[in-house]
Amino acid sequence: MLCPCCDREPESISPALIKSDIAKRVRSCWEDCLVNLLMNYWDVSDTALEILASGTSTDLESFFRSAWSIWYNRNLVVFESTCQLPHQIWKFAMGYLKNYKENRRAPYQYRTTGSRKWEAPPNGVFKVNVDGVTSDQGRNSCVGVVIRRLSQPGQRTLLAYSQ
Repeated sequence: MLCPCCDREPESISPALIKSDIAKRVRSCWEDCLVNLLMNYWDVSDTALEILASGTSTDLESFFRSAWSIWYNRNLVVFESTCQLPHQIWKFAMGYLKNYKENRRAPYQYRTTGSRKWEAPPNGVFKVNVDGVTSDQGRNSCVGVVIRRLSQPGQRTLLAYSQ
């Protein structure tokens, strides 16, 4: 299978994340990188080791976050027929990392509800359950729906449908 982003060479991890044109253009947005990632022909692990030898753990985080974002963009191309520009991919990667770090530092606040015991919903409220399944081999997909009136004793089923 050819790379969905460049359509020129077989798809594999190192070319997609290190050597591809999009990877090089994304990493050109990395202004304070201590390793010349634009000229290397390493694989992912060699690149990570070189960054560790010449840079910091923050540089390594930036590398892996940008690699994840490049792969995320590849998935956008394959599954949604859309593509981000290199500076958007870089900005997304660094924003995602910053957001993660800020949220990791913030103390988790537990929210409690007023009652821990189950209570029936008000009259006239319906419960709707939906489930579906699909095949990755091109076979038919199915969906099922059940609607119940919860205000009645025994949760009377009003509708059950599947296709």
